[in-house]
Amino acid sequence: MIWPGNRIRSAVAVFIMTTVGTAACSGSTEVQPQTPTGPSTPTPPTPATTYTIQLSTRSINLVAPPGEPRSIVVTATVRTTSGDVVSEAAVVWTTESPAVATVTETGIVSGVGEGRTSLHARFGGSEASAEIIVSAYVPISFTMTGSMSTTRMFHTATLLPDGKVLIVGGIDNAGAGGREIPSAELYDPASGTFALTTGNMMRARYGHSATLLPNGKVLIAGGFGRNEVIGPAELYDPATGTFSLTGDMRQAQQWHAATLLKTGKVLVSGGFCGSSCGFVAANPELYDPTTGEFAKTGTYAGVDLERDNGGLLGSTAMLLRDGRVLLTAEPAAQVYDPVTGTFSRTGTMTTRKGWTPYYINGLTATLLDNDKVLIAGGHNEDIGRFKTAELYDPATGSFTATGDMAFVRDGHTATLLANGTVLITGGESEAGCAITSLGAAELYNPSAGRFSSAGGMNVRREWHTATRLKDGRVLVTGGLTFDGGLCGGVSVVHLASAELYVPSN
Repeated sequence: MIWPGNRIRSAVAVFIMTTVGTAACSGSTEVQPQTPTGPSTPTPPTPATTYTIQLSTRSINLVAPPGEPRSIVVTATVRTTSGDVVSEAAVVWTTESPAVATVTETGIVSGVGEGRTSLHARFGGSEASAEIIVSAYVPISFTMTGSMSTTRMFHTATLLPDGKVLIVGGIDNAGAGGREIPSAELYDPASGTFALTTGNMMRARYGHSATLLPNGKVLIAGGFGRNEVIGPAELYDPATGTFSLTGDMRQAQQWHAATLLKTGKVLVSGGFCGSSCGFVAANPELYDPTTGEFAKTGTYAGVDLERDNGGLLGSTAMLLRDGRVLLTAEPAAQVYDPVTGTFSRTGTMTTRKGWTPYYINGLTATLLDNDKVLIAGGHNEDIGRFKTAELYDPATGSFTATGDMAFVRDGHTATLLANGTVLITGGESEAGCAITSLGAAELYNPSAGRFSSAGGMNVRREWHTATRLKDGRVLVTGGLTFDGGLCGGVSVVHLASAELYVPSN
């Protein structure tokens, strides 16, 4: 399994509630004859046994029938105070609202109707609980379309001026761990097909960026290929269907963000540069299409030089209406001003729950029609995945929490639809001992400040792409389907398939 920034899978967190209870112990006592020489010695009472219950999950997200996933198996481990496991403990399972969710005597929780309730497991006077959220079923709004010429993950998808979508690079499933891909292909919404009617890149790469320039060309920058981080950038020309070399990045990097500024230049920020430079790229850069060259710009604000090598980890970048760029790095969210070429600290993100993550990877940032920025999900290898979301207000420079997603996820996509809602698709999630790719989709409504179900994709995906087409549909391409965790074996399926989301309005 390949991860951005070589991050390590974190262990699945478990929820432990240690309400202490007692259980009476029974047995027989042999009566001894008393001697007349003195009083009998009293028998000390048998100490009561206390227990703790540990559930395999603390939060359960389901979809009401006939949606998926509508059931999950929850396990309970009962231990004595000495730490011994009580085998075959007769745990009593209940839910507070059977109209929302039910549970069998073996711990199978099933969604019944939309709402929230609680799951309870009891044994010997002790109890543990977990939250249950059941989302309403929404008929599938995704339809399959043509497949790409090869499996791809960590690729890019760019909407071209003529309405076609340029798919570039990525990793396929050939060889151990996959290999980087040099090819590019075009998706035609009119025919619903992909075609290799365009040239290959000069360098095979993945984890790169693709930016549509004002002149209609596409800048391909950075990435990884041939066992190294790539510095030379390329330009794709839709008129000729060919790639050509342009300037070299000042510092080769991958997993960065590339943002087209209102000046026509491209800001490159928040990437990884490899072991030779301390892993984290310390210097943001500007690409100038008129000269074809990269140049350094500014210095990140509030970044620990010793810990972070002067760079940003897990950062997204979003162009604001006023021309500035929001970088959602942790713990130093900041704004870049292209007029002055400087970075400055802004408000503190709310996704922390009392601790400060070193970084949050795999989150998304989306500029809403009301000028605020929606930040959703993500992952920290020491803490786990997030279902939380928050809003950044450029007018006040502050972050505020908004409604949670139904599922924890990272490696998902977020796409602004024509009606102002945001479509969230796929990503990697966790429940109990399992870590899996999601098929479930959600819609964020800025007016209500909450997420609701948007049905499910035909294929579970993570590290895929989602591109809004000119007719309002959303093209979802590639990625992979992962199943693993602490439950058992690992399955990784690379994807060439694609599907379309059709908005209801």
